[in-house]
Parts: sequence; C-alpha cells; structure tokens
Amino acid sequence: MEMAAGRVLAPGWAVGTLHFYRRSPRKIPRRPASDVTEEELRYERARQKTAAQLDQLLERAVHEVGRLNAESFEMQRRLLDSSDYNEAVLHILKTRRVNAEYAVASAGENFAQMFEQMGDESLRIRSEEIRAVTDRIVEAFADRTPWPDWKEDEVILAAERLTPADVVQLDKTKIRALVLREGSIHSHGAILARSMGIPALAEVDLREEWDGCRAAVRAEKEGALILEPEEQLKRSVQEARRRSQEQKRLLQELKGKSDRTPEGREILLYASIRRPEEVAEVLDCDGAGIGLFRTEFLYLNRQEEPGEEEQFQIYRQAAENMAGRPVYIRAADLGADSRWAGRTTAPEENPALGFRGVRLLLDRQELFRRQLRAVFRAADYGNIGILYPMVTSADELWQIRKIAEAVRTELWAEEIRCPDIPQGIMIETPAAALISDTLAPEVDFFCIAGSELVQYVLAADRQNPRLEAVCDLYHPAVLRLIRTVISAAHRGGCQVSITGEIAEASDMTELLLKMGVDGFFVPPSQILPLRKRIRGEGGE
Repeated sequence: MEMAAGRVLAPGWAVGTLHFYRRSPRKIPRRPASDVTEEELRYERARQKTAAQLDQLLERAVHEVGRLNAESFEMQRRLLDSSDYNEAVLHILKTRRVNAEYAVASAGENFAQMFEQMGDESLRIRSEEIRAVTDRIVEAFADRTPWPDWKEDEVILAAERLTPADVVQLDKTKIRALVLREGSIHSHGAILARSMGIPALAEVDLREEWDGCRAAVRAEKEGALILEPEEQLKRSVQEARRRSQEQKRLLQELKGKSDRTPEGREILLYASIRRPEEVAEVLDCDGAGIGLFRTEFLYLNRQEEPGEEEQFQIYRQAAENMAGRPVYIRAADLGADSRWAGRTTAPEENPALGFRGVRLLLDRQELFRRQLRAVFRAADYGNIGILYPMVTSADELWQIRKIAEAVRTELWAEEIRCPDIPQGIMIETPAAALISDTLAPEVDFFCIAGSELVQYVLAADRQNPRLEAVCDLYHPAVLRLIRTVISAAHRGGCQVSITGEIAEASDMTELLLKMGVDGFFVPPSQILPLRKRIRGEGGE
C-alpha cells in the first residue's frame, strides 16, 4: 500500500480505479496538400463542428454551474471566431500547402507560445484556452471526443490539471474523486467539484505506473491518495460515506424549522440561483426565498437579446412558484468577458474592472428598460425585488433609480399594474463599501458579494493559483469593510445580506452573525447546513 499526500480542494472519501486523463497529443503529422481549397473546406467543416460542440457545452455549463464557471467555454468560443486565429490557419494552409490538421496545430501553438512569453498570468490562462480550442478542432477532424469511456463504474480521475470545461464534461455517474498535480482552492475546477460533491485533491505527486490501480481518496483536514488500499481502509471509506449519507438525512429533518439564532434573532436564509429550473431545488431545500436570481443566462448563447415578454414570463413563473416568498432579481451583469446577444463592446484587457454592471446598463438603457418593465410587471404576481450590480457611486444609483421610476410611470400610463418593489444594490467594490452610509438611505437592502469584495480589496485574481494565499477571507481589510457596510446599512434603515464564498464558509457563519448580518444568499444545497449553523446546532 502506497500513499501520496495532497491538498484538499473538495472534502469527502472515495474508492475506485485510478485512471489518468491525458489530453490528445498536439504533435500532428505534416502531410503535403495537393488541393489547398479542399483543406480549407475541411478546416471550415471542423471549425463549424467545434462551434456547435462549444455552443452545446456552454449551454450545459451555464445550466449546471452558472455563467461565471462557464467562462472557459465562452473564451474558447471567442477564440474560435477570432479573425487572427482563422487567418493564421489559412495563411499556413496557403503558404505551406499542408494538411489542415497540421495548420491548425501549428497556428494554435504559435499563438499559445506568444501569450506564454508575455509573462502575465491572465495571458497564460489565455494560452491554455488557445490550446484547448485547438485540440477540439483537431479532434473534430478525426470525429473523436476528448473524453474516454471508462468501463468501471467507480473512477478516480487523475490529471495534471482540470479546467472548468473539463469538469463540466465529466461523466458524473462514474467519477468518484479528482486527483490533480496542480490546482487552487479558489479555482473554478475546485469550486465546481465542491458544488457537485466530488472529493478532490491537488498537489499530488502522481506516477504514471499507478494508472489502472485501485485507490482510495481521503479528503478531510489532510488529504491523501492511497494506492491498493487494504480491506480495512476500504471499509473505513464505506463507513465515512455512510456517515455522510446519514448527515444528509439529519439535515432533512431541519426542513420547516426556523432560521433563528439561539439568541432569538431571525436570519434571512435565501438561495442564490442561476437558472429558473433551480426554483424547484430552492423549494426542496426549504429556502425562505431567492435572494439572488442571476439573469445573465437570458443573454448567453443566442443571437438576439431576450424580449420583454420572454423575461416577464420567466420572472412571473418564479414568483408564482415561490408562492409569496421573496424573489430578488439581479439586473443583468454583462461585460466584455462573456459572449452575449447584443454585445457591442470590444474585448477588454481587464474585464473584471471594465464596462459592466450598472455602467453598461446606463449606457444600454433600452436593454435595461426592457428588463425593468418585465420585472415590474412580474411583481404583480408575487413578492419580487430587484438588485443592481457593480454600483460604485451615489450618482450611478440615482440615475438607476430615476430610470426605474420612469419605467413604472410608463407602465401605469399603459394601465399595466406594477407595484412598488424593494430595490437593492450589490456591494462588490471598496468604493461602494466606503460610501455605504450614503447609499443605504437610498435603497431597501444591500447584498455584499463576498468573493468579489475579496478580489477587489486585495487586488488579487481569485482564479490565479499563485495568489491563493493572498485571497484571504479573513483579511483584516475585508472584515473591516464588511463591518462598515453592516453598520452603515442598519443606520440607514436597510437590511444587509452576504453571498459568495464568505457566506458559504462554515467557519465564517458565527463571525458574520456576530457582526450583525441580516441574511445569507447561498446555493440551494447549502441552505440546510447553514440553517444548522445559524441555529447553533453544531457543524456539518
């Protein structure tokens, strides 16, 4: 029995057969092409096939894990449509007169190396996506898919690293755990593994000769990959999994109970969702409401912007299904980092700091007014509120509120019922946090976006594994700003809730409650475990 230590990315125990995931080799044989036109046609067919595949994967990813975690597919799709990329392939075809596969592989590697040599972490990630889309095109020539079909029903997947795209494509009926050489606790892959309940380790010194061996994964406070585990260890794993199932059963007993602290303070425990289909999960998990209904899905992977009627029907149905429980709809947070219907903005060097949120909504007022009309109309069918993203100044908020009031007046003039609704803002930036005393009297509630606040306060990209230690949820500056926002909100007469990694972290709950936070917006699966902590009934 051998053992290799690893860093825990997602907790749990698993037993299965260890299989290595190896990306297709990029070295493609070079062959002379007698008919360049035919090779150009072959390339275009492979490119169109790849585009259709990416569109399907993007839709699936947005549905399963949300827009943020689907960014890898969006980036690959943009690269596939890039004139620079396509012109480079066609240039190689025409000047070297070679087979299309070789031209694609050569052009892709040239671009990837160019970005790698720039030395910037964000550009290094782009080089990985260039290689990923290049591999997809090459696979399309051979009519192959990159993922093998394992015969075993219990697989522990080993790899150098996994992108969000890789994780979304996993056969979740077979994968029992992930074991990686590289990875960050804040990476999209780690976040997805946790959301899907798949144990995951990183920084494991993997050996090729382990491929095909029976193995166990222990991902608790310390992580380990155990090769050829003894029967006693296998029984221990099975017992751990049994305890986990029992814990889930006990959590179900919390359904119908209040979200009240031992001191008697009632806490708002709402869900954050990305698709209308998740409303059923919110009800199943006994969420008191939907605190954050992201609406970007309406704009992604389509040719035209969603109309008012389409949006109205979606919001109305959510409100009716929640039967009087609050549904807070966030206005579309669109930017240059995603491919969406109606986008006219050019690519940006740093889209996280770019033209997005209320900045875009104030510029694209027709888009914004259409969504507001749908939200106000749907409010007549249930308990609806609205959240405005990426506010950084009082002036932005006043402009937004002025447009919203004009839309309501317009609807009443058309004899369309549109009740006044709660309006809130996302506190995502240090700017919004520091002027929260000015903003609080103007709104009904705040939602602190914990993950974004950490990123902007610490000037650290959460997806960069080299900055994992910097992205500290407990950093004094982060905690001080959260206290500032909570205090300002209460003085200004508005409620304040929190969402993101900070809201989900089990060891942050007690601290946030002591700070005076009024509520938590978390994924549906986190509602019952969080209820247990709020009620002071122990950890998970």
